[in-house]
Amino acid sequence: MKHFAWLLVVGACCSLLFFPRVLTLLLVLAVGPFIPGAPLAIGMLADAFYAAPSAHALPFFTVIGGALSGVALFVRSRFAAGSI
Repeated sequence: MKHFAWLLVVGACCSLLFFPRVLTLLLVLAVGPFIPGAPLAIGMLADAFYAAPSAHALPFFTVIGGALSGVALFVRSRFAAGSI
């Protein structure tokens, strides 16, 4: 699965344009433990595509992507330690 994680990243980037956001979220959750920076990058890409300049004070998808990246780093550290 680790070797195919980049395909999930590409699929999540493409799903931003062609599919509902739920599929993008599922793909990001699937790739997060393997590539922890991917949720943040895809969140930044989603903000670049869909954010209106005057809509929010914070970039919503980037904040969500950063939180998911933090969770992915925590999960990855627990997998590496073997405590799960």
